[in-house]
Amino acid sequence: MDIDISSISLDVENFRHKKVATERDAILAMLSDERSHKVSDLARDIVELRGLDPSSRLIVMDDLSNPGQFIALEGNRRITALKTLINPDLALNLTTHSLFRRLSPEFLKLGISTVDCIVLDRKSASAWIKRKHYNAMGGRGVIQWNATATARSEAAEGRPPRWMAALQLIAQQGIPTEAMEEDISSKTTTVERVLTSSHMGSILGVGFERDGTVTAANGDLSGAASLLSAMLLAMGRPDFTETKVTSATLQKEFIEGFEHLSVHKKAPANSTQASAAAAAGGQARGNGTNQANSSGPPPAGSPSGTGAQSQPAAGSSATARSKPVRQRTKLADTGLRIGNHALNKLYSELKKLNVDTNPHIGAAMVRVFFEKATMVFLEDMAVPCRNPNGWRDFNVKLKDKTAAALNVVDAGKTNPKLQYVWEIANGVQGKLHTLDQLNRAIHDHSALPSASEIVGIWDRYHDYFKLIFETLEKNGK
Repeated sequence: MDIDISSISLDVENFRHKKVATERDAILAMLSDERSHKVSDLARDIVELRGLDPSSRLIVMDDLSNPGQFIALEGNRRITALKTLINPDLALNLTTHSLFRRLSPEFLKLGISTVDCIVLDRKSASAWIKRKHYNAMGGRGVIQWNATATARSEAAEGRPPRWMAALQLIAQQGIPTEAMEEDISSKTTTVERVLTSSHMGSILGVGFERDGTVTAANGDLSGAASLLSAMLLAMGRPDFTETKVTSATLQKEFIEGFEHLSVHKKAPANSTQASAAAAAGGQARGNGTNQANSSGPPPAGSPSGTGAQSQPAAGSSATARSKPVRQRTKLADTGLRIGNHALNKLYSELKKLNVDTNPHIGAAMVRVFFEKATMVFLEDMAVPCRNPNGWRDFNVKLKDKTAAALNVVDAGKTNPKLQYVWEIANGVQGKLHTLDQLNRAIHDHSALPSASEIVGIWDRYHDYFKLIFETLEKNGK
């Protein structure tokens, strides 16, 4: 049944927070802990999708002390988001207040005044609530997608990881891929790092477009499929581990091992035989399922396409070689105007830092500069912090600092160039640029990204840096 939003109160006994006395306290508890509850992200999603998820009803119970009123048992985040979109001042003095003020007029235009609910008592509702919030309950509850399912979803939206694009091309050339998928299923992040290396284009002539299209410098896609098949079979072997391609040097050495199959060269007359041989190797291995962890779209600045997709023109006496894309070797890209003297001096140093010869320093300094830049913005712009000790308190997480900065410069989440940084703010993990990977590069000696990956991480952040420093400049900071 549809129930008016104003007739639904939050549950003061909601398990998301400690028991409180009033609904206003419950709203404050939900809004003030953005790291846990992410109500502002939900509110933004409601506005962008023009409503709530129609497949998920709220569960409410009768408010026995107020006839005709209801208490939300399942859906407290949604009710908090809706009520704050209607009255943004519920978030007054919180970092998300400006965001709700910006979203509110757009939400009100939607004319949403009721939500679809089912009315149960607290005991009856408990069994269904557990199935949503407990960890799958042995299959009785909601089971989160694994990494492979997530990668398939990304691919369906036109953003496949490179390992998946490679498998697709291989399959299109008639080479079985089931065994390859199974063999790389536990190490797709490592496989992705190899395929993201700039040496894939400069040495082997293989490129990857953002939409998942694989290109060959000489136009021989059959040869590219044979090459990628050989690489995936090698990386799928039990003795292939992350330590074999940890550094840029090791990645290059591994890639050079397949140079004899390079599609920089003129397609050999027996390329069909090579494809057939690779196919036979795949058929001999058997079927399987895959489990993957995508590292996201290729980093900006990497060679996303190093050659043509079409075959060479008929009658040509020689196959043209494409010129390899030159990867920037310095960590920081140019173009930032930084008013803060100390940070500008650091930026000047990073523009000179060669990541090929200093990958450990480069990996660490990306993380350091990101946090310093965000801190300068938050403090110079006097962005409110809900922690009484301020933004410098050790307990304030970088992702929360990032979210606070983004809610100032991109409150409507409309700037596509900031998608990577929004993933940091939203706590996304497992991608090249996310905080878990950056922290791992610093603390785990075996997890150092390649030089091209480090440059790519910077490039994913560059538009964020540019926007926050432009905002500071416009505000005389």
